[in-house]
Amino acid sequence: MAAASGILPRLIALAAAVLLVSATISLAADTTPSSQPVIVRAAKPKVLVVPDVRRQVFVFAKGTLVDRGFGWQVQGAVHGFAANMVVSQSPKPGLRVVDTGTPKITLELVHPGGAKENGTPEDRSPYGASLIRLTPLELARAKAQAHKAGMNERFQAQEQARTALATLRNEVRNACGYYNAAIAPGLAGPAMTPTQVTLGYCGHTSTDLNAVQSRVSWCVVASGGQYALFRRNGMSCSAATGANRADRLISTATTCPPSSPPCPPNVFGITFNAGDARPRLTVALDVDVNPRTSGARYHLDDSIAFRNWRQGVTP
Repeated sequence: MAAASGILPRLIALAAAVLLVSATISLAADTTPSSQPVIVRAAKPKVLVVPDVRRQVFVFAKGTLVDRGFGWQVQGAVHGFAANMVVSQSPKPGLRVVDTGTPKITLELVHPGGAKENGTPEDRSPYGASLIRLTPLELARAKAQAHKAGMNERFQAQEQARTALATLRNEVRNACGYYNAAIAPGLAGPAMTPTQVTLGYCGHTSTDLNAVQSRVSWCVVASGGQYALFRRNGMSCSAATGANRADRLISTATTCPPSSPPCPPNVFGITFNAGDARPRLTVALDVDVNPRTSGARYHLDDSIAFRNWRQGVTP
């Protein structure tokens, strides 16, 4: 009896242990570990809208910029005295920019008549200013506007060249000759060059039919790192005296003895071969609003006959 009473507690303890292990295994089997990664989303950058501080007294403009989270820098001859007035700002008002700390607004000031410039000017915000960074939407909009402006500029330059060539066609066809220091078939007078030509126009009566009565000169002149085509009535032509007929011309010439590149463009030439009834003026215009790239280059050329040309003309 004593042996049986000692075994019973042991059996009870063993049964409890088995039940505990079984429950633990069941719980582990019912628990499925998560296989999806935890996604941490980056916070969207804060966006600021550039305020309009133009036509504000500088002391109030500073306060507006500080309240909106911007820094400032004054540029130009007029310094940041409190009584001066803001006349321009960059970036423009309404632009949406990323909050990079205290994005810098550049201001230009004027000094109102009678206003006193007392104290020390504040040409920079005392707490510094950070770089301007456009929002993705504003950046895309700025790129689209720049592309549109470039397209308009290219179209305008190309249209000028087409109009200039149309005028040249009309004037060459009506000219009775051209000047080239008496080198046949040219008339005695100024020498023709690849960048300048002078056309002569005879009269319409029996006494002046073979005599030049008026002249027109065309010339190509260096202009802002490129070239421009000018026209002037008379024997001479220059940027100071002529009318600008085409701009943004470039040179494709690679040789120009005795000098070396950069060479002026070869715009004008004469062809007069054996058997030809009349000479022809060759014209080549290369237009490019952005010479650093060749993607937008526009070429025009023509060979224009002197339809009214005649021999023995008095220059």
